[in-house]
Amino acid sequence: MADLREATGDQLEEECLCATGAVDNAFQAYLDLLDDLRLANEEQLEAYHDARHENASNLKRLRQELAEIIGKQG
Repeated sequence: MADLREATGDQLEEECLCATGAVDNAFQAYLDLLDDLRLANEEQLEAYHDARHENASNLKRLRQELAEIIGKQG
C-alpha cells in the first residue's frame, strides 16, 4: 500500500495491479482457511475463531484503503 501511495505515472498502474493482486491473494488465503476450518475439531475452531474475525476485518480495511488510494490517483 505504501508503494501505491508513492507511485506516479507509469508506476501507478503497475503498483495498482500488484496491490490488487496482493489483496486478492489474501482473500483467497482467507477462503482456504475457512475451508480448512470445516474439517477442524472444537478445540481448533475455538483457536481460529478470533483469527477469522481479525482477518475479515483486515481484508475489509485493505480493500477500502486500496479503493481510496486508487480513487485519489484517478
